[in-house]
Amino acid sequence: MRSVLAGIPGLLLLVRVVACQADETTSTPAPGASAQAPFMLEFKFRPGTEFAYDFSSVITQRMSVSGAEDLTHKMTLTGVTRQIAADVENDGRVGLIGIRGHAAWMLTSGSGGTNMISRDETWCGAHRVDATGLSIRRQSQAGDRRQHLLRRAVDQFSEITQICAPFPTNRVGVGSQWQGGVLLPTPGTRQPGRAVSTITQAGTTNGTRFCVIRSEVTSGGEQSHETWKVESWGPDMEIHGTTEGRFDLDRGIWLETKVNLQAKFAGRVEESGFDGVMSIRGMTKLRSAVPLPAQTAAEQQQRTRALDGALKRLFANDFEEGVKMLEHQHAKETDPDWKQGLNVALAMTRPLLKYDSNGVRIKRDSEQEAAKPAEGSPLLVYAQAAEYTKAGELDKALEAYSLFLAAKDDDIPAGTRLLAQFRVANLLEKLGRIEEALDAYRKAGTMNADDDYSRKLKEKAAGRTTELMNKDKK
Repeated sequence: MRSVLAGIPGLLLLVRVVACQADETTSTPAPGASAQAPFMLEFKFRPGTEFAYDFSSVITQRMSVSGAEDLTHKMTLTGVTRQIAADVENDGRVGLIGIRGHAAWMLTSGSGGTNMISRDETWCGAHRVDATGLSIRRQSQAGDRRQHLLRRAVDQFSEITQICAPFPTNRVGVGSQWQGGVLLPTPGTRQPGRAVSTITQAGTTNGTRFCVIRSEVTSGGEQSHETWKVESWGPDMEIHGTTEGRFDLDRGIWLETKVNLQAKFAGRVEESGFDGVMSIRGMTKLRSAVPLPAQTAAEQQQRTRALDGALKRLFANDFEEGVKMLEHQHAKETDPDWKQGLNVALAMTRPLLKYDSNGVRIKRDSEQEAAKPAEGSPLLVYAQAAEYTKAGELDKALEAYSLFLAAKDDDIPAGTRLLAQFRVANLLEKLGRIEEALDAYRKAGTMNADDDYSRKLKEKAAGRTTELMNKDKK
């Protein structure tokens, strides 16, 4: 049993709180509120201006696993995101935002952080936000659970950070309070939640009008959007905490934000129960707001529209056309950040396509290009393998884990490789390939990993070897 954090690409772990469908947001004065000239809270969209935000997040976790010693993990992420409005729709009330980001990611585990993995991550996205800050999430048509999760895995890179319930549509002031739905940031999934938001301060600094909004957030909430409930597929988790942001009333943008959440979780994996606690802290701060040259702005807007079009096809269950559009955009892309971000998107969407018994992609007659293998970092392949297993596609899971184990990447922790090898043996056993399973279990026992959990896993592999051999003798 690895950490809830382990084995998930750093990109999937960006700390974000995304506003979901809000209640009717009526503003009510908080007890003891002081008088203040009322003002409107409103996001404003300026096509051609790029907003750059520095961000950082730290996620720490302590987990107890049945039959093993406690595990501790810490993940840090620091980087910058750049956002530009590609289109303004609905009479200026909705903006299509293009996003590109780059971050340094590090995961440490064990006593004193003795096991460490680090890498750079790059991503791109396209997402709509309205003037109240409501994140207009793409609604997927009917499909199986695996399809839903992979689509959401790609789309989550796009979702704009929101740290409070959608803004009221009436004038507000210091002490005004409202509530609505949120989606809370947790590794590899999101949890529906609720937020009660309050304006705690308002003023002017260097000629800029601002206000500070503080929110109390909790997981659950009876009015969470129905289609989002399926995304609570990870461990059972209870979350509470606070968020705070300083909002520029004149430009209609966040100047800085802070997130401080605590979580308790529990679940079962591979016949082992686990439970633990997690702390999620994050911040963003505006670095710059720069009008781009006309040609550069037009290129960024075109990239965003193209990605948005591909995502629309994926969420309409037209996987072939959606992936084809991503591949076409990737092939002609010249911006290195966007190209790498599209590469990540393709690594997770190509598994949605159909393949014949020989593993060759089934294409429409109009497609002439050669089938391509899945791309992406080893940890993306590792994540795909886990999704195949959850979906019951054992042959594909076995292939993906084998591909992961074949990767020459010194940054992959020895314990993660051992767990992948154990899962290969377990898949072979389930597929009835007992001799191969025995060899795989034996190999797991010789791998170079010596943390507490790895030792337990090696003992378990030895036990399965003995059981299978005894069963064969009978």
